[in-house]
Amino acid sequence: MMNLKMKQLSLAVGVALGGMALVPAAQAVNVATTNQGQALIFPYYTVNGGWSTLFGITNTSGSVVAAKVRFREAYNSRDVFDFDIILSPNDVWTGWVSQNSSGTASVFTEDKSCTVGVIPSTGQPFPGTISYTGAAADGGPTTAARANEGYVEVIMMGAVRLPAVATPDPFALARGAVHVNGTPPGCNALVSAFQSPTSLITLQGQFGYDSYAGTQGAVNAAPGAGVINALNPLTGSFSLVNGPMGLSTAGKPVALANFWAPPVPGGTGLGGGAVWNNLITAQLAPASIPAGTTGLVGTPYQNSWHEPSLNSPNTNGYAIVPESPLTAASVPVSGVLISTVSGANLNQTGNLINGAGTGTGANAVSFVLNATNVINEWTRRTDPAAGWTTTTDWVVTFPTKNFYVDNDYGNEFAGRSSGRVLVPTDTDSLLPVLQTNTVPSPFAQYFTNRGAPADAVNIEASPATAVLRGSSCVTTSNTLYDREESSVVGQGFSPGGTNTLCYEANVLTFQGSNLLGASSPISQSLDSLPGIFGWLNLGLTATGAALQTYTTGLPAIGFQITTRTNSTTGNTSLNSASIVEHSYLP
Repeated sequence: MMNLKMKQLSLAVGVALGGMALVPAAQAVNVATTNQGQALIFPYYTVNGGWSTLFGITNTSGSVVAAKVRFREAYNSRDVFDFDIILSPNDVWTGWVSQNSSGTASVFTEDKSCTVGVIPSTGQPFPGTISYTGAAADGGPTTAARANEGYVEVIMMGAVRLPAVATPDPFALARGAVHVNGTPPGCNALVSAFQSPTSLITLQGQFGYDSYAGTQGAVNAAPGAGVINALNPLTGSFSLVNGPMGLSTAGKPVALANFWAPPVPGGTGLGGGAVWNNLITAQLAPASIPAGTTGLVGTPYQNSWHEPSLNSPNTNGYAIVPESPLTAASVPVSGVLISTVSGANLNQTGNLINGAGTGTGANAVSFVLNATNVINEWTRRTDPAAGWTTTTDWVVTFPTKNFYVDNDYGNEFAGRSSGRVLVPTDTDSLLPVLQTNTVPSPFAQYFTNRGAPADAVNIEASPATAVLRGSSCVTTSNTLYDREESSVVGQGFSPGGTNTLCYEANVLTFQGSNLLGASSPISQSLDSLPGIFGWLNLGLTATGAALQTYTTGLPAIGFQITTRTNSTTGNTSLNSASIVEHSYLP
């Protein structure tokens, strides 16, 4: 995984060694080791088992930033709740999800930052099962409880560094988000604008794309060619809190930098149309946005609440991928060789290419999150006589999986909805091109596969009989070690004894701990442990030939959560919990 500093170091090493080929593109989506970016992925949320999940989203810049917040359920990444936040300069939005009296999830906040829609003080329940029932059914569960766990994405839609006030003020809507005595005075106007298709053009203009930090140029200017330090203002945190158990612990989301680079001023946008300088969308369904609206860039779907998504990057994904040695045949077509010694390639950067597809969009995010092995620790001590018991759960989330496996072409909620497919000349946002009707490489199975595609270039012809599998399984390799090198190799998960992960967000437990209260079958257990402390090497392998030879894993993120509880006195004040992010092999 590669950020700006890593690229600079790699290039310096290449120069010192006297063997450097082409320089990587200036704008490239990457996992930010600074924890600041344009997109944040929170690996897991839950309201099950007494847990609440708390979120903090910080704007570290002096610009007004608009961002999409989207909750995706654990089975198939269907959108179950989304809203916009408009962050004042140096602002923080905080909120949480908890189980309501109906046993389902509600979002709460005590924050005064502007949100679209408005979250009442009593909480806003998730809007129900619309995205996976009826015509949108995908074979998975159809109850509201399906949305009680999943993961969250936050994507910057646009930003503006406000100039001095003018009369009339061309940035009146954006300026209304700036707090005055702790409250944004123009929030009502912003809410109305984001929920009106006739105001979308105005919003897209006011939130242009602030790259002031990169260009040191005109306010609200798009970056010119070669600018590498575009605005990456977002950082965040999350906490899992369980009051009845006396547990609280915190972690960081994955931050993606350089997610979106707007066109050079004077250039053309998608399909040769107007310049698309940001990802601002209306908080409306596609049906509420008239097609062909003068001045709008893109389709009603692309201007609706379904976007932006993790398929929105218009930059390639870059990361250092070690290969020793590389052969000429394995050098990627669009990758860049950055260092050699005596003709042997040491490292290379490259963007994921799926067949005739593009290295932008979901492919770019998949590339930078690629992992062949997920590594972390575990502990499971169940003897109350020892005075303490310990439990560990793992979360393993595949945040781009639905753009490969959810092929329900005519369903607006599906990952591979027709709304996300542009005409072939619009390569900025094409979905990954799949290889066959049966293998959505790099994943092994479709979750859903039905529909009659109009664009055979980008959506493969569906089978005669629709497949609503309700799961999409990949095979893992599992090696458990204790602290003294004893190991258990090849163990399957229970129940069932198979070694497969079948959902977008998966919870692995150790001897049935199920600390997070994850629903079955999201939760699976490793029951044969070599001791009471150790670590797990979870191997992930891509399926099919769509990936370049050096990208052989799957796009994965997650963490382990471990608790230490007082099992003899029942005093929860002595309980503790910790979160540790996974380590990965590329």
